[in-house]
Amino acid sequence: MDIISDKEYLPVWKADFEVCAYHVDKNSHIRLNILTSLIQEAAWQHASHLDLGIDYMHRSGLAWMLIRMYIEMDEFPLWLDKITIETWPKGTDGLFFVRDMLIWRNSKKIGSATTYWMLVDVQTKRPKIPELHTGILSLNKDRHALEKKPGKIRLESPVFKDRITARTSDIDINNHVNSNKYIEWIVNNLPEPIPLNKKIRSIQVNYLNEIKLDEVIILNTSFGEQSGEIFFEGLKEHDLKPCFQAVVKVI
Repeated sequence: MDIISDKEYLPVWKADFEVCAYHVDKNSHIRLNILTSLIQEAAWQHASHLDLGIDYMHRSGLAWMLIRMYIEMDEFPLWLDKITIETWPKGTDGLFFVRDMLIWRNSKKIGSATTYWMLVDVQTKRPKIPELHTGILSLNKDRHALEKKPGKIRLESPVFKDRITARTSDIDINNHVNSNKYIEWIVNNLPEPIPLNKKIRSIQVNYLNEIKLDEVIILNTSFGEQSGEIFFEGLKEHDLKPCFQAVVKVI
């Protein structure tokens, strides 16, 4: 790829956001799918700064695809809170490009995340590992927001929970359902209400296959009675191909 030789690339990026009224739930906490949207926006801003954003993708015929995401939250931001998301790439893990995040409010860390991405050929849908300016991408390879690596998710005795059709408002620039819509579907199928003395502690989502407009998804769930974890899987109705799996921990 072409690199701007006199540009100083920042290995760590900080993105500031304000939690708006349309970002929050009935308890004035930021909705989980909005938080994941801001996490991805911070990642996107940094990729653009590193000249690996939309212009690079158009030139190369590639697209960044989020494959796995794991988030731990100590506190959820409230309406009117100002938060900073600090993010940095950590090099590669096999075919994955790894990026971590810290979420700050008033200089206090309230959350952490790790994300795994692939560069995918937009025509073949196959992963690619092109020559990038890897020095900056791996500079912080030993700095971890979380020690946990998001692995495979396995559901035990899943049961039917919901039937969802992908609608026009779910589709993003890559012509498939946006990854944050999956979070919304999951949250909409959590037990309601979550007891006042409990909260979402963590969520992991593994994205397995894209979902196109008008495709119908069967959402199954199972519970870890001892762990407080709620498991989800989304399957395409017409062939039962898995699209995503997730696990939410409530404490």
